[in-house]
Amino acid sequence: MAGSVAAGPVLREGYDARSPPWRAGLGADALCGACRQVLETVLSALAPVTVQELTRALVRGPARLSEVEKVRQRACALEARGWLLA
Repeated sequence: MAGSVAAGPVLREGYDARSPPWRAGLGADALCGACRQVLETVLSALAPVTVQELTRALVRGPARLSEVEKVRQRACALEARGWLLA
């Protein structure tokens, strides 16, 4: 069929965008760039941070709801996989 779009992932073979579950000995280098930034920013904070503060620290537009939501989703995924403690 002419003009049809090929089905399937566009990402490279073997790539998984999800963060791997945390386990002993696994470092931040196992995370993708955006998730690594979120983890490093949270770990460097002296106190618990809100998502708006985290978004501001990552030099994203904290006034834009879409940017805040992206950061929130990454932080929640890291927490669900054991990288961050609630």
